[in-house]
Amino acid sequence: MPSASHYLSSPRSVELRRNMVDRQLRTFDITNDDVLDAVLRTPREAFVSSEPDSLVYSDASLVVKGAQTVRPLLAPMFVARALQLAEVAPGDRVLDVAGGAGYSAAIASHLCQSVVCLLYTSPSPRDRQKS
Repeated sequence: MPSASHYLSSPRSVELRRNMVDRQLRTFDITNDDVLDAVLRTPREAFVSSEPDSLVYSDASLVVKGAQTVRPLLAPMFVARALQLAEVAPGDRVLDVAGGAGYSAAIASHLCQSVVCLLYTSPSPRDRQKS
């Protein structure tokens, strides 16, 4: 998988993010310029393993398959709306509970002082037998 810096510099990725912000987020009443800029700076495809670009920047929630779990990656408009409503500011410390693949925490990191992201992983079959 290419690095996040690849996505930041890829003209196609930048264009897709810009279209997502202009056509999805702004039309969903995301008006906070700091939140919009944070979304533009965060390559969503770096958090998804194998979706084509056309789906990564759609308004759909995606499924992210990790080593031990399958988690949803919320649609960008819901992440942006939550951050806008939370009024995250530069001096804030953010706790992202059940942060999926880390996409929401990555966006929040552009808005605040620090972020702690708690990810849930399903217990392994061996761990379930112990309980």
